[in-house]
Amino acid sequence: MQRLEEIKFNDMPSGFKCKEYTDSDIKKIVYQGVEGAYSHIVTQTLFPDADTENVNTFEDAINSVLNGVASYCVVPIENSSAGIVTDIFDLLLKKDVVIVAEYDLHISHCLLGVRGAKLGDIKTVYSHPQALMQCSAYLKEHSGWSQISLLNTAVSAKKVRDDKDISQAAIASRLSGDLYDLDVLDEGINRNANNTTRFVVLSKDKIFSKKSNKLSL
Repeated sequence: MQRLEEIKFNDMPSGFKCKEYTDSDIKKIVYQGVEGAYSHIVTQTLFPDADTENVNTFEDAINSVLNGVASYCVVPIENSSAGIVTDIFDLLLKKDVVIVAEYDLHISHCLLGVRGAKLGDIKTVYSHPQALMQCSAYLKEHSGWSQISLLNTAVSAKKVRDDKDISQAAIASRLSGDLYDLDVLDEGINRNANNTTRFVVLSKDKIFSKKSNKLSL
């Protein structure tokens, strides 16, 4: 994955109208969810010194870029276990944005509960639909648990913290557990050890790099 500030515009074919970006051009980086979300982790990895902002939905993130509020947004596009993130593909068809970079993140989900909760206490599990799918084999082993989809894995962790109910759990990152003061009841609950999510960086400007080795259509 290239750092965005390394992207150059030399030797481009005629007809492309581009300008070279520098760090000073980055206004803000937007991601969907709250702190502790996997999108937040990727955003901090790619843009450690940038001003970041979280929004509620993927469409909000893309609109922030289109409206000039943010320079880029970071969104998940596909997972090695659960497949494509259909909401993103639908938005890419409707919104005039382009993929300018990508990052593959290894995903290891944890089951998080309030302090003192045990596996035997759990009755309801919250998470993003993709995370629930990625942990489907594990959840089948606990068929008595209800599964409820929320906007984001970290949003799910935050709900469990706020509700203070020992019967509730969230599937999210270990970082979410640390941020929201939750116990890790189980870890590595996605049975695919190579579970990886591809994230993309979206821009309203066409950015090209001589080092690029992939074309996304």
